[in-house]
Amino acid sequence: MEHIEWILSSVIIIVFCTLSMMTLADVHFLTLPKRKQMTFVIYFIIFLTLNIIIQVLMGFELYGDFYLLFTQIPLYILLFITTRYRRIKLIFLYLSITIFSSTAMFLSSFIIYFTKMPMVGVLISYALLLWISYRFLKKPFFHILEYADTKMIGWLGILPVLYYIYNYYTTKYQYFTIITVINRNFWERGLTLAIVLFSYCLIIVFFKIIQEHSTSNAVQEMILQQLHDATQQLEQLRLAEKQAAIYRHDMRHHFNYLNTCISQNKLEDATQYIQQIFDVFDDSKIIPYSSNESLNLVFSSFQKEAAENQIQFTVDAPAKDFTRYALLDLCKLLYNGLENAIKACQLVEDTESRYIHIDLYEKNNKLCCEIKNSYAVEPHFNENGIPLSNRNNHGIGVKSMVYVVNKYHGVYKFSTENNEFRFQMCM
Repeated sequence: MEHIEWILSSVIIIVFCTLSMMTLADVHFLTLPKRKQMTFVIYFIIFLTLNIIIQVLMGFELYGDFYLLFTQIPLYILLFITTRYRRIKLIFLYLSITIFSSTAMFLSSFIIYFTKMPMVGVLISYALLLWISYRFLKKPFFHILEYADTKMIGWLGILPVLYYIYNYYTTKYQYFTIITVINRNFWERGLTLAIVLFSYCLIIVFFKIIQEHSTSNAVQEMILQQLHDATQQLEQLRLAEKQAAIYRHDMRHHFNYLNTCISQNKLEDATQYIQQIFDVFDDSKIIPYSSNESLNLVFSSFQKEAAENQIQFTVDAPAKDFTRYALLDLCKLLYNGLENAIKACQLVEDTESRYIHIDLYEKNNKLCCEIKNSYAVEPHFNENGIPLSNRNNHGIGVKSMVYVVNKYHGVYKFSTENNEFRFQMCM
């Protein structure tokens, strides 16, 4: 019976560690794509089942010798499947989990030592770990993973790496043997763990200070974004006002000419002139690319600009449901993306190679957009995959696009392939 209790305790540890990993990685199971949800469930069931079988067949001591192979590596793979973090950030996140798990294990030792009930000790300590992760650690870790660059994460990762080595050297992962023994080695490991946890608290405080100092920069960037968007809207209003003035002037001229033709009984000249006016309006009409009139205004505006620059401009926009989004945000997203695409195409010397294509569609109840264009100057990206600009006060349009996608908790990607620049987003 005791053997079964220890096996169930190890299952509790795996379940709570998985939940803590997802909490710190800001992963919400219900928001994952259905295919990823199914992969997660199947993988987790197989992982737990094999873990139980291995413990029954091998025993605790031999299982501890291969703990890295049977438990830690599968948990790392699970983290890789469910989160969007990769490489050193993923390693930093996983090693941080091992530190918090060791803390819960240390706490459970006291409970098990006095109660002699492994399940009770493990359940209480790891439930507390999950609550602390959700209540206090989730937000700080999100800021570290999201805003710290790779180099900084590498330096911060030295601490969990060193503790991981120390923990393996002192325990050999024979937790089920040492967990009920409170001796000098136990207190030495506890002191080391306390120092590591204190250092982690300093890291969190350090990042909080950095975030507060960077708030002013973030506010300045947002002001620049809003100024950039406002400038675009004012420019559109000026163009509209100018066009309206031209139309008013032209309409007076048209009516005067037609009145003269009719008064002189030159009906054929009047008919030809009216046809010419129709042709002009046909050239300036709004093309119905989409079911949304506001988006058609944006598409039509850039279609004219693309034609003036000998750029092939095509739109495929079957999406119909825009009710969940502010039209201003959608127009801002498309306007900035197409503006950058036009500028990139203008630098392509071969006019036959200039093109812009937009896909605006719905998938899994989400709005997706892809903008593809040719380019001549190879773009550069930062570590988060966002295009960089080497000109002052440029790149604001890209930041505005990212802001809109993040506002609706969407995902985005900037990439290049075969001399084609692509912006993809789904929200």
